[in-house]
Amino acid sequence: MYGVSPWLEGRKSIPLAEAPALGTERPGRIIKTHFPAPLCPDAETARYIYVARHPASCFASCVDFVATNVGGLAPGIDAFEEWFCSQELMWWGTWPDHVTGWWDRAQRRENVLFLYFEDMKRDLPATVRQVAAFLGLALLSDAEVATVSKKCGFEYMQRHQDMFEMHPPHLLQANAELFIRGSTDRHLDVAEEVRGRILSWCRTSLAGRSFPVAVAYPDVASPGEGNAGSADKR
Repeated sequence: MYGVSPWLEGRKSIPLAEAPALGTERPGRIIKTHFPAPLCPDAETARYIYVARHPASCFASCVDFVATNVGGLAPGIDAFEEWFCSQELMWWGTWPDHVTGWWDRAQRRENVLFLYFEDMKRDLPATVRQVAAFLGLALLSDAEVATVSKKCGFEYMQRHQDMFEMHPPHLLQANAELFIRGSTDRHLDVAEEVRGRILSWCRTSLAGRSFPVAVAYPDVASPGEGNAGSADKR
């Protein structure tokens, strides 16, 4: 993947200018980024697809990602928690700032599609159709949707890991199977006390802000509530 779709903030993928144009109807480049909305270049001709995920699931995914890249040199869980909940240490901004920034931008701009990872896992074909419509593509047949959904699924990714590497292999890299999991319940893998502190911090940080956390992630909004719901962009 790093040879086709560049990371906007990275140096270990194909250079932006060399990224191939994809598609036949309206060829364009696919660019990935972790940038928060204020740092991401804003172009009217571009289409932005933002995917939000439960904060504790994001935390678990971050831990896995670092573990696959530095192996035994990865810090302990306490250091990860401090990093994840820090305005100063978190690379691309905190989870509350990130989701709120992109949520606000999606309300103002028609070229931003705000999605939820949990909804994608729950009904991937519906998400495929939603993205196709957002990109202005021709109506997809059921067979085309099924093919795209299959190749976007985690089972396919796990069978073709060489196609989905995010950066070139290196000496410290561990088994990528640890990272490619795609579970909607990763937040339940986080130790209860750590998860509780992360959710409490997010709850406080989101107070009075526009992101509809009570609809999207009820357990973040109030302790002890149910699993994630969904909140449409508009």
